[in-house]
Amino acid sequence: MAERLDVWGRRAGTLRAKDHVLGMDGLLTSLVHTRRGRPGECVRFVRLAFGGGGRLVAADHRANIYLLDIAGNTFTLVARAPLAITSLCFAERDLVLAGLADSSISALSLDTGAWHPAFSQHATCVHSMTARRGVIASVSVDDAMLWPICNPEQWRCLSGRGAADIKEVFFSPDGAWLFTCFRNDTIVVWDAATLQVYHRFPAPTPPGQPAHLRTFAVSPDGSLLFAAGRTRRLFVWDVCSRALSRAIELPPRALAARSLQAAGAPDGTATMLAALCTDGVVRLIDTTSGALVEEIAAPERGVIDVMQLSSDGRYLAAVATAGLSIYDLPHRIAARRAHAASQRAASAELTAPRPGLRDGQQTGLRDDQQTGLRPVSMETIDRRASDAANNGAASSSAISEGLTTAVSSVSSEAVVEAAATLESQPPGQQRLDPGTLRALLHTYGEFPVKYRPQIWLSLLDLPLNEAAYNALIEQNDPAARARMPDDHGELHRTLCALAAWAPGLTNLPYLPRLIDPFVHIFQHSPLQCFEAAAAFLANWCQQWFDFAPNPPINILNMIESVLAHHDAALHAHFSRHMITAQHYAWPLLQTLFSGVLTAADRAVLVDNVVCEQPAYLLMAVVAFNVHNRIALCRATSHEAIKLFFVEESASSIGAIIHLARQLDRDTPAPIHPGSHLRPYQALTRGQYPPLAVPTSSVDHERVIAWQLQAEDHAWRERQVLLRTHHARPDAAGGLAFISSIRRAWDTRARIARVSSPG
Repeated sequence: MAERLDVWGRRAGTLRAKDHVLGMDGLLTSLVHTRRGRPGECVRFVRLAFGGGGRLVAADHRANIYLLDIAGNTFTLVARAPLAITSLCFAERDLVLAGLADSSISALSLDTGAWHPAFSQHATCVHSMTARRGVIASVSVDDAMLWPICNPEQWRCLSGRGAADIKEVFFSPDGAWLFTCFRNDTIVVWDAATLQVYHRFPAPTPPGQPAHLRTFAVSPDGSLLFAAGRTRRLFVWDVCSRALSRAIELPPRALAARSLQAAGAPDGTATMLAALCTDGVVRLIDTTSGALVEEIAAPERGVIDVMQLSSDGRYLAAVATAGLSIYDLPHRIAARRAHAASQRAASAELTAPRPGLRDGQQTGLRDDQQTGLRPVSMETIDRRASDAANNGAASSSAISEGLTTAVSSVSSEAVVEAAATLESQPPGQQRLDPGTLRALLHTYGEFPVKYRPQIWLSLLDLPLNEAAYNALIEQNDPAARARMPDDHGELHRTLCALAAWAPGLTNLPYLPRLIDPFVHIFQHSPLQCFEAAAAFLANWCQQWFDFAPNPPINILNMIESVLAHHDAALHAHFSRHMITAQHYAWPLLQTLFSGVLTAADRAVLVDNVVCEQPAYLLMAVVAFNVHNRIALCRATSHEAIKLFFVEESASSIGAIIHLARQLDRDTPAPIHPGSHLRPYQALTRGQYPPLAVPTSSVDHERVIAWQLQAEDHAWRERQVLLRTHHARPDAAGGLAFISSIRRAWDTRARIARVSSPG
């Protein structure tokens, strides 16, 4: 395995040592960019683009752009963009186009490192670009543009309405064809030179569900078009014959493909298709036979987020948690095939019958050596069956069967393994693999309603400390219970347990609405309900209670910084109407979106929140504002904007979740909330960790009492002064007025003394 190369603080260097020997995995180099003063934390690479001659451009989330010359074994820090980078594309050998967070496109010279504005006609951020023969096709969520790089003023806008909205526009590698895909999955092929329609491919109709195409690729010669959506099928069209030629089935573990890249096979005999699947594994597929050639997984059991294949099919760049890895595909495929051939030869030699042995004689090998399976006695099988019956395997089997039915569109080994895991757990404590659950969520957007308790239990890794919970319930604090809402249901029981765990929570008036989703999901298990609410408060509510019961100013400042970075126009609109984060963020946070989303949509949002790190909740707040920016910008009064965040709106929860993930990925580290919040930490087993919630309301009452005492003392001095200088009959009215004020202050002072703990 190649050694890691840390590029922190280095502007240039070599990618690998001269004596480096490629291993069987074909890993050429692995780049990481550590963060200064934070061991173990790295700057993430977010965008990749291959040019000719094995030149790779990589951009990280701090907008640093590196040029990696794989053939020349060098890397260079070329420049740093002024804003976050949303897309990359080679326009010429030494010219790279970069889509920026302000919706503009800038050109970067790799020779000089100079930036030049190139195009600024898009309304939203550009997410993909292709360049062929001096013409650029750039696509954002709202529009698609064609423009010549030598004269950007001669641009053309491609648009549609409703189901005909354009989803993607791209050129074929040879520049002969222009492809446009619409939201109804219709694909139109144009002659790139004349912009005349060549053919219209109707939407594929796989059995069971719509295709929902979202990623595309074209063979190097432009003869084959590949597309994938939310199914395990990869569709292949023959452009010359104008027909859907075949559908390639992904392996069972791959629920769908997130990204496709096509290139010539290393042996030059066929087209090779690289598919980044939802399980974070890149699969290389021979498009002629449909056979799986190779699987490439991230090192250290990570998940690949971004991949890019060179046009000649020799190099594959993959971004995972561990950094940027570059593979030599011909070497890897040849080495793996040679290793598999040697293993088959060794196995054949071991299992071949020895000369002179008759049928029925022993070969000298045990059963487990011959078949690869370990023999199990009937006594062991009976004992395992008895244990399963005692542990309530019947109910677990029903749960796993229902889970598989609820996601019937996913006929994969991942779901089968997840369901099988349930069968080995006692009822009410079924645990599922978090990685499998995240893959399901990223594919379908939400979890099955019936099995949310088991899924949230697994994701939150609840310890189920029954003894510690019973000890909290036995605590009797009448004052804390009196401050809780008068509700004798599960909500009241959970609030009382939280008050015993952290007494300062009783001073938070928004607590009932904040934990309501967990009370609803775990309403049949008081222990799980309490622990889910406690885990949420301890992780997703970090730094909330520093100013309790007032809004958390530090958290609101983080949200405001992210909003100003990604949508400066909306932030300026808020500023003009005196709207702060206390108006557009705090109402969403303290109610967990219950005021603006339906109960079903809020459950879907919490599905995604508990699957991600605590910073994702803040990104969801920003995403809600950006998603509703048109309605918010049309509101021209302070009260109208404030009212928008307390009334239910017709927002698309799927769009908000997708946008929140994009913001989480593209926000620079200095303003990313994840840089200031610790990662998720499950509740400890045995005893619950303490939650520091200061009793701010009591301290606030004491401050009020001190203020009243100071004002009372000032009034007494003023009264003495008036009596001394105005001891005349005409001062009687003034003295009567002062006496009435004194009586009012006496009343306020008595109230303060009663409220003050001292």
